Amino acid sequence: MEELVAERDIRRLLALYPRYADDLDAQAFAELFTPTGRIDVAGRVTEGREAIASWLPAAAGGNQTRHIMVNSFISVTSAEEAHGTTDMALLMWRDGQWVLSGSPRYTDRYEKIPEGWRFAERSIAMRAGAPAT
Repeated sequence: MEELVAERDIRRLLALYPRYADDLDAQAFAELFTPTGRIDVAGRVTEGREAIASWLPAAAGGNQTRHIMVNSFISVTSAEEAHGTTDMALLMWRDGQWVLSGSPRYTDRYEKIPEGWRFAERSIAMRAGAPAT
């Protein structure tokens, strides 16, 4: 039963990530990570909630985005840790239409802290054939 509850809570975390990213709610976005959480985008690492909150608007670069997250796989390894992957289609608003900007894969390590399940590490890797932005 604990594993099912953990998966449900992690799926909620996964659903909030694109919402806060697309809304550019940097503080709420950063709170999805542990206090020492890390986000690694193609080898560029940002660590800690404050740095992650600053990173979000810079990463968006003034573009309106939509993160379409699919194919999430979660493996609960203990009461406090889990791992997973999620695929994404990243859309950007350009010239009056949504344009596919990339289709990376996220590889995650989740930790359960007093606030609930959070991203401890989130790595984003561009995949072959996907345009880079």
